[in-house]
Amino acid sequence: MSAEALSRAFDELDGPMPAEDSARLASCRSDLQTRLDGELHDVEALIAGGKHDDAVTRLDQIDQQYGGLAAPRTLELQLSLAPK
Repeated sequence: MSAEALSRAFDELDGPMPAEDSARLASCRSDLQTRLDGELHDVEALIAGGKHDDAVTRLDQIDQQYGGLAAPRTLELQLSLAPK
């Protein structure tokens, strides 16, 4: 890559995000959050049904898929499964 091309790339990245990209990003984040909420609701149902091993397995899968986005709620659910 030439210095000129690299400079243009940095300028593009440093500039404001076009409005249509902002709207698409917001929509994507909303869809992602909706899916995550549904999956965490399923884990809560597993816990309520006494299927703790299944809940632990599903929480591990969710953590791998969503990473830090799911972390606060998955940690709370994992703590609720810990032996007391």
